[in-house]
Amino acid sequence: LRSTAGRALGIAALPGGRFATAGGGTKLVEVWDAGTGQRLHQLRGHTGSVRCVAALPGGLLASGSNDKTVRIWNAATGAHVSTLEGHTNTVCALAALSDGRLASGSIDNTIRLWNVATRACTQVLQHPNVVLALAVLDGGRLASGFNDRRVYIWSLAGGVQEAVLAGHTNWVRSLAALPNGLLASGSGDRTVRVWDV
Repeated sequence: LRSTAGRALGIAALPGGRFATAGGGTKLVEVWDAGTGQRLHQLRGHTGSVRCVAALPGGLLASGSNDKTVRIWNAATGAHVSTLEGHTNTVCALAALSDGRLASGSIDNTIRLWNVATRACTQVLQHPNVVLALAVLDGGRLASGFNDRRVYIWSLAGGVQEAVLAGHTNWVRSLAALPNGLLASGSGDRTVRVWDV
């Protein structure tokens, strides 16, 4: 598949054999049919480059951008549903939480938790470094990757930092929750580390 939206900085799987891509150097989100390779929608509305996407319950799609916002879309129709505002710099990471909320991580050194239906920010996790990656863990926890080369584990119940995982020698740019309580982290140091969390 070849996108007209530039390099794809993020991909999210959607129901019905579809997926969405974040347009990287453009302000577009694209929705594709994985079976046919057909582009179904180009979602326009961001005023800065799109950095990340995440699938949400109810057929919704979230996108984060250099314009400091998170936009919510109807993935089936491509219609804009709402805009979440509050970050003061680029939104680099998104993750759908098991309780229906959305987590967004930003260059503004915060992770914000959102009630998507009401557009309210319900919690802010402060950190002294840039947030580049997020992953949802079992037990109401969230993992975050930062430019300080560490992975942080948060308890969302109280917004408390539970653990710091050190070992990478460059920025942590990607995270993935694995089965059996494991977490994978990818870094600019050209390594992937697997942690027992």
